[in-house]
Amino acid sequence: MKTRDIIIVILVILFGIGLHFVKNYDFKGIEIDDFFKTRGIPFEFKEEKELVLEPPSYIKILNKYGYVKFIGKDTNKLRAQITKKIWAKNRREADLINKKVSLVIDKFNNRIDISVNRDEISKRKRKIEIYMDLEGPKSSDLFIGASYCEISAEKIDGNVEVENKYGKIEARNIGKNLSIKNSYGNIETYDIVGDLDIETKYSKISSDKISGNVKIYNKYGEIDVKNVLKSVLIKSDYSGIEAENIIENLSIGNSYKDIRLKNAGKVEIRTKHSSVIAKDVRKGFVIEGDYCSLDAENMKGDFILFGKHTKLYGNEIEAGFIDISTNYEDVYLANFSGKVKINLRNGSIFLKPVTINDEIEVDSEYSNIELSLPKKSMVYLISRARGGDIISDFQFPKFTSRIEGTEKVFIAGDEKDIRISLKTSYGNIKIY
Repeated sequence: MKTRDIIIVILVILFGIGLHFVKNYDFKGIEIDDFFKTRGIPFEFKEEKELVLEPPSYIKILNKYGYVKFIGKDTNKLRAQITKKIWAKNRREADLINKKVSLVIDKFNNRIDISVNRDEISKRKRKIEIYMDLEGPKSSDLFIGASYCEISAEKIDGNVEVENKYGKIEARNIGKNLSIKNSYGNIETYDIVGDLDIETKYSKISSDKISGNVKIYNKYGEIDVKNVLKSVLIKSDYSGIEAENIIENLSIGNSYKDIRLKNAGKVEIRTKHSSVIAKDVRKGFVIEGDYCSLDAENMKGDFILFGKHTKLYGNEIEAGFIDISTNYEDVYLANFSGKVKINLRNGSIFLKPVTINDEIEVDSEYSNIELSLPKKSMVYLISRARGGDIISDFQFPKFTSRIEGTEKVFIAGDEKDIRISLKTSYGNIKIY
């Protein structure tokens, strides 16, 4: 036998031994056999229980595979129906497993624990999914712990906490706080009276009608938040974000995905490599952004942008103070009012104030500046262009123009009026 043939035979033998080892060995609690659960024939079995009890203050539900559905009701009864889906070689084997798997309800003073004794079955026979349909007192606090489940909870007056390693989560009509931890499963929440906390990754989040504060931590999943009566905090990466009707503060940290927001109180954003569209902000707007574009419309309160390679299109900004610092992109501001300070390198600037009610200061390099003044504006304008030209078509009552070395200087108006300072190098200034 050739050396090559000997090597092939050895590899085949080692592969067979390895496969047998993986199939039959539990690596420190890792249920290897679960990855083979689709082998065999699925059989389903039903089990029901009903208990009359004093409404507990706390209900705890545990499940690993399948789903958990809990509906709160005005009742002193706990109704539980489970469907056991068991994969087996034949009906006889499935029946034997079914007899060993049952619903477990334990009572501890004001606490109820609900689970299935799945872990007591031999690991070789853990080809089981449990589907739990539960109804109980809505006044209780609720905890649901799962591994690979879909979870639904609704009509609960108490606090709700859900932890699910993998799987979708839905929660509706929760009377107090809601806390969710999961991954790789969409999250939907609606009508939460208290605070909402979500920690996840690879999940799409949709939340609507939240009366308390909202905190969301997510990676690699879209986020949609609407109708929040208090504040919202979102921290994410690679997550597109939409936020609408946020009554108080909105704080966002994000990267590499777009942000859309409408109708919010005070807004703070830290982002990079993102497109941001913001409309109808009532109490101020602050953004720190690198390699971004910002489209801002109908903004009230201070407006602040600090960024690198960030483009700005702003319209209808009624601010106490507008402070913009960026480079290598253009700045466009129309129909604005308030004190303005702009620092730009390597980009064009267009300014069209709706009224002049405070100072405007622009300091730029390698930039063209264009200023459109309201008719009959009374301002004191000082313009300086090094290595460029200054053109004015506005009818100032008086002005002077001169050259100082390589710098052209244009001064117009009366010193007692509101001051406008425009400065650039290697760019032109146009006023009209």
